[in-house]
Amino acid sequence: MSSTSSFCSAILGFDLYTPMSVPELSPAVIQELLPHLLPPSPLPQHLLSKSLLQRLTYLPPSPSDLDAHLSPFPSSKEQPISTRLRELSRGHRWSEKQYVREDEDIFARMIVEREEGGEGVEVLFEWEGGSEGSEGRGWVYHSARLPSISERNWVASPALLPPPISAVPKSSYDDADDPYAAPAGYWSAFDDEPLSDIKEPGYESDHVGAEDDYWAQYSRPATAPITPGTHTPGLYHAHSESNANNVPHPHAHNGLASYFQKTRPSVSQERLKDIDETAVKLHESLTKLGLDPQNGGLTLASLSLEPKGIWRETGDDVRAKVAGKIGSGLNDIWRQFVGESEGEEKEEKAMEWLRLARPVVDPLASPIAINRNLNGEKVVAKLEVLKDMYELLNEAEEEQGFWRMVEGVIRKSSEEEGMEDEVTRQQMYYE
Repeated sequence: MSSTSSFCSAILGFDLYTPMSVPELSPAVIQELLPHLLPPSPLPQHLLSKSLLQRLTYLPPSPSDLDAHLSPFPSSKEQPISTRLRELSRGHRWSEKQYVREDEDIFARMIVEREEGGEGVEVLFEWEGGSEGSEGRGWVYHSARLPSISERNWVASPALLPPPISAVPKSSYDDADDPYAAPAGYWSAFDDEPLSDIKEPGYESDHVGAEDDYWAQYSRPATAPITPGTHTPGLYHAHSESNANNVPHPHAHNGLASYFQKTRPSVSQERLKDIDETAVKLHESLTKLGLDPQNGGLTLASLSLEPKGIWRETGDDVRAKVAGKIGSGLNDIWRQFVGESEGEEKEEKAMEWLRLARPVVDPLASPIAINRNLNGEKVVAKLEVLKDMYELLNEAEEEQGFWRMVEGVIRKSSEEEGMEDEVTRQQMYYE
């Protein structure tokens, strides 16, 4: 610290703030990101900020919704990001880099616009610095949006950023300067008689070790387990009932049924029994599909309401996550079933897929002869498991909902192929 800084510290009673060393946005980051933005396409994960990664992981958008892949915010007609980026692919220019601080976070932005000026897209980057003993990721892609009037104070260099609120220095305060402060020794005058010598009349414990036993229960280490009482609500005791499937009890804090129990305080005993059976059926269904915890799949604990990132799950979120797992399972079964088929052969596989699924969705439909050469028996068995999982969502008001999901995997695969062909065509055009 210079002599001037030392002088100021001595006079004001605090250390001058030294800003964290944040480098400017590197052109290498922009060059690596550019081929994926112009024309737009899903971005590589190592370029994405943690907030956007969480959005894509826990709320995965449709592959055809490019706007949702480019921003952590829901896509809308007011923000046609991918359309604008596709137009800018024909010719564009970049604005100067600008920086801003929001609490502890630091962001950078650049606006890509037409060569003659006008309509453009604002591309935001986020600085992810490292903590003590670990190296940060540096500048990563945060989001893209249409430019708008901003109340933020953007600056031209990270060195011009204000300090974070937690690092703003506070001047020392001397009680002697306060005219309302009590004189020295004022409060100590009330401590003439030690508190330990004061006893209420007639206070004598009949049990000498009673007080020691009382305080001893609080001397337990923080990591030692607490032994619950036999009547503690919400706890599952291994000796109370059989648990042959080794399923986490649904009344535990991280269970799916626990969530329904928390959100519905006045639940009858019959309803609790139904919730228990639902949790066990869901666990068995996941195990049949190879999604049990030993295989790294979905667990009942993963459906809890514990905060993940910046979100807290609601009832609709839990149902959406289970529905997403069902959709993912249907996609995997379809890909294995269709294999490398193309053209007319793939169309025949699609018709066979619907014929196999119809009796699963509608038990009253006429039975079909399963073609074992096409692994039809395995397909039907897996579809039946997914159908059972879908029924656990209590979507009874949505008739033919599972059938629409079965049909949807065929349309989705066609859309993905069309999008891949379009991206390939655009890349070949600009090359």
